[in-house]
Amino acid sequence: MLDEIERADLWRQLTTTIENYINQVAELPVAPEIDLAAIRSRLEPFDFAKPHSSLATLNFAVDNLREFQVHTPHPRYFGLFNPAPTTMGIVADALVASFNPQLAAWSHSPFASEVERHLIRVFAARFGYDAETADGTFCSGGAE
Repeated sequence: MLDEIERADLWRQLTTTIENYINQVAELPVAPEIDLAAIRSRLEPFDFAKPHSSLATLNFAVDNLREFQVHTPHPRYFGLFNPAPTTMGIVADALVASFNPQLAAWSHSPFASEVERHLIRVFAARFGYDAETADGTFCSGGAE
């Protein structure tokens, strides 16, 4: 685990990076020019033989995501099923990544389990289904 000062520095850098990306995404190309050789050569130094600083690693990931990714929040991006992230979605991802609620067993995270149950029933009612008999799950796509 990183110490408190390094974590604080990392969170500050991440917050600044996210804000910069949101404010500057329109200046980026919507889609990258794919250069597989460049991507692979940039990854080669990461052989786990020696540690890399957390800030340098974050900046490395940010720089390469900016360069080698389709930018779905871009105002000229019109993709199907690729919505732009929202601030609350970003915050929620960070929150659940930190707490890592385990929904495989209700007893491991009763609050998160009940949030899921509540949302399914509320959405069911809004779509005209019987909220008391509605059932389902929110799945991330196979993280379990």
